[in-house]
Amino acid sequence: MTKEDIKRICDNTKNLLIKKNEAYGDSALNPIGIFGDKDAVVSLGARMDDKLMRLKGIGINKDCVDTLYDLHGYITLLIIAIERKENINSLDAICDDDSNTKNLINNAREDSNDVQGHQRNNQSQIHYNQNLTGAYQEWQAEILDRESKRDTQRRSERESNT
Repeated sequence: MTKEDIKRICDNTKNLLIKKNEAYGDSALNPIGIFGDKDAVVSLGARMDDKLMRLKGIGINKDCVDTLYDLHGYITLLIIAIERKENINSLDAICDDDSNTKNLINNAREDSNDVQGHQRNNQSQIHYNQNLTGAYQEWQAEILDRESKRDTQRRSERESNT
């Protein structure tokens, strides 16, 4: 039954998070910041980027289950980090219907940033966070440029083969 499966997977993620927290300390929510600005939200976003890149590389299959658990855990930790940073209870943001979707979409459009503008100009489908540190944002822009050039080249090759 789906309800039991949801509980089982969430329990697995909970147990994994607790085990890792005991092994590594509170490093996800209180990063030491050697390579970043010590912001847990940004740090967790970068970790999630890495996991999503891995999924993109290996595909969605039995080999990615550990990565999906990691991503599920990072999403949980990100919610906690946002709660702490914004001093909110995330449960207040949950709706039983889609009544807040329109507002969320409109707010996201108003909060666009330079990286998102770069994406539109280069017709990229990749989304990046506006809260990135400068060096990380530049690194993502370089990848975005490289991906855009690669996509253009592949498109040209497909068109010439048809």
